[in-house]
Amino acid sequence: MPITLTDDQGNELDLDRADGGTLRKKLEEALAENRRLSEAVVTAKAEKAISEHGKGLVKTEDLKGVAPDEVEAKVKEIAERRLQERRDVIRDVLRARDGLEGDELEAAVDEFLGGGSGDQGGEVDAEPDLNDLSSLGGERPALRPKLPPMDDPFGNLESYFAEQESRGRRRR
Repeated sequence: MPITLTDDQGNELDLDRADGGTLRKKLEEALAENRRLSEAVVTAKAEKAISEHGKGLVKTEDLKGVAPDEVEAKVKEIAERRLQERRDVIRDVLRARDGLEGDELEAAVDEFLGGGSGDQGGEVDAEPDLNDLSSLGGERPALRPKLPPMDDPFGNLESYFAEQESRGRRRR
């Protein structure tokens, strides 16, 4: 497939007769468009990789200038490095504050981070655990709640606020 270029007016350029300035301008335009599209691809891939591997540790700004095929590896690398930096800082703080050492210190660091790096990019359960819902407090809503009639909506609002005001006076 032959390469064709058009000038600013939409006329086709003859590549054999075009001057160097025109060709240079077209090359720079193509390179700028290529950079813009590459950044868009990197951003899209970065968002996907960050949601899978680097939650809270990596931002899309950290991946500027990274080639699109290297995004996922870079996200993993940055996430691991930042998690290790967090672990080191937490370890230093716990050592200085509580005087912990050895296995106790590592257990405290893991507890502080929520059991390791589970919430930092590990596997996320696709379905929520609903087994503990029955232990939540509160009352079950009525199957058919008693709703005020809608024949006078403004009157309903006035009566509601008047009722609230009278309740507030009784409590005082």
